[in-house]
Amino acid sequence: MDVSPARVRALGVALAALALSPFALVPACSTGAVGIDACRQIESARCEAAPACENGDPSFGIATEEQVDNCKVFYNDHCLVGLENTEAEPVQDDVNDCVAAVQAMAACQTAGAATLAECDAIDVDKVIDPDYPDITPCEALFRPWRTQPCAFVEKPDEDEDE
Repeated sequence: MDVSPARVRALGVALAALALSPFALVPACSTGAVGIDACRQIESARCEAAPACENGDPSFGIATEEQVDNCKVFYNDHCLVGLENTEAEPVQDDVNDCVAAVQAMAACQTAGAATLAECDAIDVDKVIDPDYPDITPCEALFRPWRTQPCAFVEKPDEDEDE
């Protein structure tokens, strides 16, 4: 019995389709991550700002351009899990405000401000969280969610009344 190459190919395609058909019923995997791009933008700004705190408290241990680049590469992958706050994708204006605040925190540290409240580079009423009135620029860079513009990245307290 002679079998043509076209028939062999057709049989191979049919068998492959049959073998892969169960996978067509399985939904695509998702991490459920929220804010991956927002995380990357904010962390990139923090990496760029980190050298301002080289002699600050806390210090990030990032001083050179190579270390800044390594920081960005690390957070590019780290941000694949998204932000801690998974309730909603952040709007770009909020991300931009957080990035601008991070840049201002670095400017405050460079200018020698002991606290964010003493810094002319920021609008105190829009940046300082009342719960952390004496936060230093480096503390704010280390924990940006303790500032108003970046508070959205942290998971909201479940105990708060709504």
